[in-house]
Amino acid sequence: MGYTVMGYMMGGSLMNVRAIDLSQETKMDIAKQVGEIVLKMQSVKLPGSGPIGGGSCPRSPFTH
Repeated sequence: MGYTVMGYMMGGSLMNVRAIDLSQETKMDIAKQVGEIVLKMQSVKLPGSGPIGGGSCPRSPFTH
């Protein structure tokens, strides 16, 4: 079993998408894109722990 540590990215939250005046088609497109990203992340097989490509972590995880 593995885990993913992600960093913070500036921007809006998907929780607020409902408050934005988007068409149903656009909302469905966003949901599809998020689903595709999740499937892609679940399919990645890593050789071990640490950053992708090797090396050390640029900063300490779990600082926020």
